[in-house]
Amino acid sequence: MSESMITIIESFHFLRPLWFLALIPALIVLSLYHWRSLKSGNWADIINPDLLPYLIQGKASEKSRGHIIITMIAIAWLLSCIGLAGPAWKQLPQPAYKEDSALVVILDLSPSMLAEDIPPSRLVRARFKLIDILTKRNEGVVGLIVYGGDSYTVSPLTEDSNTIVSMVPVLSPDLLPEYGSNVEASLDAAVEVALSGGYDQADFLLITDGVDSSAIKSIAEILSEAGDFRLSVLGVGTQDGAPIPTRNGGFAKRNDNVVIAKLDPSKLQGLASRHGGVYQTIRADDKDIESLIGIFNASFMDNNREIDRSFDLWDDPPFSGVRKGNKIFGRGSTDDKGELITRIKAVEACLKTTG
Repeated sequence: MSESMITIIESFHFLRPLWFLALIPALIVLSLYHWRSLKSGNWADIINPDLLPYLIQGKASEKSRGHIIITMIAIAWLLSCIGLAGPAWKQLPQPAYKEDSALVVILDLSPSMLAEDIPPSRLVRARFKLIDILTKRNEGVVGLIVYGGDSYTVSPLTEDSNTIVSMVPVLSPDLLPEYGSNVEASLDAAVEVALSGGYDQADFLLITDGVDSSAIKSIAEILSEAGDFRLSVLGVGTQDGAPIPTRNGGFAKRNDNVVIAKLDPSKLQGLASRHGGVYQTIRADDKDIESLIGIFNASFMDNNREIDRSFDLWDDPPFSGVRKGNKIFGRGSTDDKGELITRIKAVEACLKTTG
């Protein structure tokens, strides 16, 4: 046997071998059929062999037809399982085009988000809206940044928005080491997340109850320096405002006066319009979400990306660590979101225990 033929045989494999498990029910059915045939047709033990052909002639032909039908069904089942298992010799990349948009969500976790002018609180309503946005947005990648006294990347850009959805309910100011409202740092982080993911065009969604006037100029500088980024804003709260609860059961004060956190829609709307986005005040229905998703779906000059996507045709098994040139590729080795979720859950449990 030639060396090339040996190489071809060694390269042969099935892409989805678990489909062969579908043969198990077929084997069970065939075994039951064979057992029933033996039980109902074993006349040779009690009938004279000379008379047997004349007594069971009709049943024999019927039984023969049954065997042929069962055999044909079994062969068709086997061939179907082999086809579904995906016999192949090599993984081939398939060019594909997809709507390749990036969205970075920036969630305000400053203490004012605990105000209760929209029940049960601004933060709870913001989290619900964020989950709705992630659920309704079908294409593209998404990342999540939270900020208080500093900014923190919860998730880099990923197509797996369900993982981000699972983390949203536990986000609160208590998770952050420093209180504050450093929106400039969060925009810096958003730009970094987008660029590190290979996107110089992206949508940023700021979910907040206010931006200090001193930060407006810094935000403009950050967004103008690095790429083509649109900034949309979802305002959370009311213009009447509400006091900010504290851990000890009171309210935040300044100069012995209770601080009332008020939403300023005009300022946030101006911020969004200056940077190509839209502004929406949080609503009880989905009209705010529909408006925001509409701008996310509005294409930049070119957001269709050709990708070398391999559909069920991987060259290497997952987590294999294959050396190609001077690099090592480990398919799936960076998919470690479980550890991040574990840490967030641990902090949440600690806060519930110690207060």
